[in-house]
Amino acid sequence: MSEDTTILPTQGVSMEKQRLILRAYALLSKKGLEPVHYLDVVKRGRLGRTQVCGVNLFFVGLGLLKQVDQGIYLPSEETMQFLGEDFNGHNYKEISSLLRTSALYDFVQGQVAIHKGITYDDLIEDLLRESNTSEVYRAKRALDWLFLAKLFERNDENGIVTIFQI
Repeated sequence: MSEDTTILPTQGVSMEKQRLILRAYALLSKKGLEPVHYLDVVKRGRLGRTQVCGVNLFFVGLGLLKQVDQGIYLPSEETMQFLGEDFNGHNYKEISSLLRTSALYDFVQGQVAIHKGITYDDLIEDLLRESNTSEVYRAKRALDWLFLAKLFERNDENGIVTIFQI
């Protein structure tokens, strides 16, 4: 993993706040055309600096944002498609191929391949160990992106994680 990305979002940022941050970047970038300084997102989104900074690194790792310069980001084309014309969409199909190229997806896919029959709880533990944190919430929020994009599923009965093939 690069020092400029992370496979987990920062603490205290729900999925709704993550989508709010993406919407702010989309709007402030004039539909993905102009780079945006993260402090503009902090101000307009009424969020804390650490929330936005930590999610920025996560979004860069997923490919949802591109880092143009220090503190300056541009939403990817796929992010713009994900959000739709009104910036309120959540079309996870639009970002599924992008998410397949992320370090998070690579890690999950590797763990599923190595540990046949890995459970969701074990995958969470592995993510926490890999990220050197104990904050379960952060690991679950990261995996939410892959679940919502239908890249893998968790069996409700036994918790076994299955990767969907292309």
